[in-house]
Amino acid sequence: MERRKQKPPCDATSAEIEIQHDHALALQNMEKSRKDLYDAARLGFRTMGFEDFWSTQREIYCDGNSGAKYIDLDGVQHTCQ
Repeated sequence: MERRKQKPPCDATSAEIEIQHDHALALQNMEKSRKDLYDAARLGFRTMGFEDFWSTQREIYCDGNSGAKYIDLDGVQHTCQ
């Protein structure tokens, strides 16, 4: 009779998993906003609202994520405090 391997217990709580998901989504939104802003400027469009949206996503990404890296709207890498 073959014994099945048991899965190790998950150390992350559902709250921690939700926070990780929020961080990942915020980073994805930051990158997309930065690309969209760059594309709009390159095409000569006036942009409004990108900076506010991006800043909000940065706050979500950096909240409780000290040491995480991100690239700002000017293309400069920063570290969350």
